[in-house]
Amino acid sequence: MLYAIIMIIAGISGFIFLRFSSPLYNTMAIIQINKSTDEMKVNLVSNDDMSSVFDYNINNLVELLRSPEFKKRTLKKLPLNINYFSEGTFLNYEQYTANPYFVELQDTKDFFQSIPVYVKFINDKTYILNYSIGEEKFTYTLKTNTWNQIKGCKIYLNISNYQKIEEYQRFSPVKSYYFISYDDNGAIAANFASIEIRVADEQSGLIALEDWGQNPTKIADILNTLIQDFLSYNVEKKQEQANKILDYIDEQLKVVYKNLDISERNLSTFKQTNHIDQDVLNITGERILTNNSSEDKAEQVKKEFSALLKVKEQLASKDAMNTAQLLSLLNNSPSESMITNYLNAINQLQNERDKMLVNVTEKNQRIITIDKQIATQKELLNEFVNISNQKLQNEIKAIQQQSVSKFKAGDTTKTKRNVYDEVELSKLTRTYKIHEGFYYQLVDMKAKYLVAKAGHVSQNLILRMADVPKDPIYPIKSKIIAIFVALGAIIIILITAIKYLLHNDITTLSDITKYTDTPISGVIPTTRRASKTDKRLLVENKPDSIFTEAFRTFRSNLDFLSSQKGSKIVAVSSTISGEGKTFIALNLGGVLSFSGKNVVILDMDLRRPKIHINFNAENSMGMSTLLIGRDSLEDCVQHTDFKNYDFITSGPIPPNPSELATSESFDNLLERLKSIYDIIIIDTPPIGIVSDAIYSFQRADYPIYVTRVNFSKKNFIYNLNYIKESKDIKNMSIVLNGVGVRTSKYGYGYKNNYNSYGYSYGYSYGYTYGYSYGHYSSKNDIDTRARGIYKYLKYLNIFYYLNTDKEK
Repeated sequence: MLYAIIMIIAGISGFIFLRFSSPLYNTMAIIQINKSTDEMKVNLVSNDDMSSVFDYNINNLVELLRSPEFKKRTLKKLPLNINYFSEGTFLNYEQYTANPYFVELQDTKDFFQSIPVYVKFINDKTYILNYSIGEEKFTYTLKTNTWNQIKGCKIYLNISNYQKIEEYQRFSPVKSYYFISYDDNGAIAANFASIEIRVADEQSGLIALEDWGQNPTKIADILNTLIQDFLSYNVEKKQEQANKILDYIDEQLKVVYKNLDISERNLSTFKQTNHIDQDVLNITGERILTNNSSEDKAEQVKKEFSALLKVKEQLASKDAMNTAQLLSLLNNSPSESMITNYLNAINQLQNERDKMLVNVTEKNQRIITIDKQIATQKELLNEFVNISNQKLQNEIKAIQQQSVSKFKAGDTTKTKRNVYDEVELSKLTRTYKIHEGFYYQLVDMKAKYLVAKAGHVSQNLILRMADVPKDPIYPIKSKIIAIFVALGAIIIILITAIKYLLHNDITTLSDITKYTDTPISGVIPTTRRASKTDKRLLVENKPDSIFTEAFRTFRSNLDFLSSQKGSKIVAVSSTISGEGKTFIALNLGGVLSFSGKNVVILDMDLRRPKIHINFNAENSMGMSTLLIGRDSLEDCVQHTDFKNYDFITSGPIPPNPSELATSESFDNLLERLKSIYDIIIIDTPPIGIVSDAIYSFQRADYPIYVTRVNFSKKNFIYNLNYIKESKDIKNMSIVLNGVGVRTSKYGYGYKNNYNSYGYSYGYSYGYTYGYSYGHYSSKNDIDTRARGIYKYLKYLNIFYYLNTDKEK
């Protein structure tokens, strides 16, 4: 019963724990960091000093994700500066985006941060706000959808779902909604503190992000926003550097273009002043053109201008560019190298695009990126063609003007060479070409960085998005119940172990025979009281029961403890009160009287008498008055309803019970009773408490020591051995009282120096008996199975007597 109660308590405790424990959810996201510089190939920048810009250290990136400043970027994208909650019966729940109202705050003071502010709605237009700052409490009745000034801030509250609010307040009339506002640092501490960021696999460049919280949607949103913001931050940093380089290139282009324009004008002015219609000498002093080359130069410029117009037409067309045809048109033109670079880049991108279209569609992100790069290259090429055409047009005009001037002057240059400063011409030409080359180099670099910027995509990958967890990781119902059941089992085991270690009760016959050689004269089954009328003799109410048969066996065994003839004295005692000595004495007397013996029972427990209670008799006179000579034996002897069965009560409690128990008058009384009765049974006080019983044991023919199952202690046996040896008690035997008969097996015997008798029996009954001192339960019908066992015991008894007779 105790163990069942423990398991029930364990189950209830588990249920209470689950009811009062806030659920905890967990989710995880994984990103892969691309450590290579492959993305630099996309932007067509050579792998020089810029390659280190995109070569990441994974540990540095983990620290970046952990940094509060980076988390502030994510914080701005989520509604985390104000957290909303609802009070439950036992637990509080965070609403996150499910809250039925929204709050905006302005001019928030520091003391208003991180404190719960409770909201109670009166209707959809009015609400009550209350909060505490230190020991000071504030309560306001405010209007919705309007700005209200309160201590600590200005507040604007908007209701989005008043029906949900009504249902909540109807279900929990004493509960309220509440919210907590935070500044950026407080919001990060409240919402990001549970995030764990770690390197999952440095070799593969994996970073794992894990979060725990009571709201599953919130923790998933935080992780997903954090990793997406990390990817966009990666691209932003790349583009930020590209923008700075492009800004620098644009500034330098303005300066170089201005210098180029000045050097070009100076060269043109020098030629016009000296009537030079061709570049006579290059910087090294080699002659490169003849005097009559003006017409050839004009034709070459026109040819280059026409080729550039063809390139522009191709750029305007949506069809793929015919690179080979355009390069043939530009053969040996000054702009051939620059345009070739652009065309090769466009051709390379188009080939890459065609290869990818074999496996993917045009909606693929990589195809879209290549298309942007091609468009950027065409735009830059178109810009270069426009600049080159403008320049060629200026050259054509200059040639035409020079030709008209020559024509008007009579073309004297054909017959005579102009005289001019060739060194100055060389300087002007060299300055012009330096500025021109620097300008083209800057234009080329700008084109490359524009392509790189257009192709900037994060090479880092999201391998796993954070899912919204459906089931909490804590508490898990099955595990919690199992834990509490296990705890209950452990407690049961501990109790059992402690009871086993501390167990000192007599439970079986072996507990007695293990510590003493005193024979067992009787084993009395456990009984239970059925009614108040069963106080006297159980053997009377149920003469055919197993209980009565056990007393008959007990009576038979006593015959072999003493072979002397004549009246016998039986002294019944125990170590302490409650072991059933009076109960045994009464029923033993009943069984002996049923067998024809003339029996009298004496109540010598002068301190706590019980005999008169069991027989419902007066106790005004008895052993105490008889021993002091105040009353006669005839006046003190009382008769029972049974033939041959008398009793003498204890009488009034005397002040000197020990002296009376050891007095000579008691010896004289016993001698007188022997002449009247066959059996004299003395119910003594507990022998372990007072010494009165020792005297009776020494005079008794049958000293009986009563023990009781699950009541008497094992160390009581040592007391029995001590009394037996030190007081020289003869024929002492033990009765084991209150034995459960459901699954019990008994064996006992008697040994002395002359004879050896044995008797054993075993039984397993369907009856269930409980024990209450001096009482039992009775039924009108005897169970059929019990009848069979009863007969079996009778046969054993007969067999016992037969064996005894043979031995005699």
